[in-house]
Amino acid sequence: MYQEIPTTIFQQEASMDTLVLAKEAALGKMQATLGKMQTPDEEMSAKMPAKQALHMTGCNMDLVDEALPEVEQDSEDNEPGLALLFKWNDIDMPVFLDAVNAPASGGNLVPPFWMKTLPPNVSFTSLTNDLFEQLKPNAADDRVAPGWIAPNTIEEYGAILAALREVEADPFIQAAMAAMPLDNCLAETYHVTLSHHIHPNDRHAPPPPLRRVFL
Repeated sequence: MYQEIPTTIFQQEASMDTLVLAKEAALGKMQATLGKMQTPDEEMSAKMPAKQALHMTGCNMDLVDEALPEVEQDSEDNEPGLALLFKWNDIDMPVFLDAVNAPASGGNLVPPFWMKTLPPNVSFTSLTNDLFEQLKPNAADDRVAPGWIAPNTIEEYGAILAALREVEADPFIQAAMAAMPLDNCLAETYHVTLSHHIHPNDRHAPPPPLRRVFL
């Protein structure tokens, strides 16, 4: 039962003041309580460290103005050879790496044997270093990750393209590619001819349902 409101004006004013103060105190207590409360997502966000952004500045060089002069400089005059250049997809690379490093990225799939740095520690640098070692083993002087592999004889170049196909078909890599938009690839590849002209490789797409990793 509510108490009867006093009938005199002074008593009414005093009662109203008391009610206002009581409401303000209750509101302050409620705000303090709400300030301490967090949703499960907010609590998880507070406990998890801030996700580091993937810095890919400088991962792609201008093919004609920057990469080609350095490839030419690396190639000996008496054996210019063929060069394989990479232009990485810096938009989807973070998505790909997140999928690679996810606890259940490939279910029961095992990372490829050439991946020396394993999930959850795979980075753009470790991925490209390990990949380039797989594409042309024991030839550190010919590898400039993540940019190019040069110089190469025709036989070496053919072996690199064959190794790219094996990397592309790996089930673990294909599982990570599923996180990216369907028509996107991880990198475009180009070759530099003996006359130092840059051409897209125009590699054949793997048979369905495999995703194209390298264009």
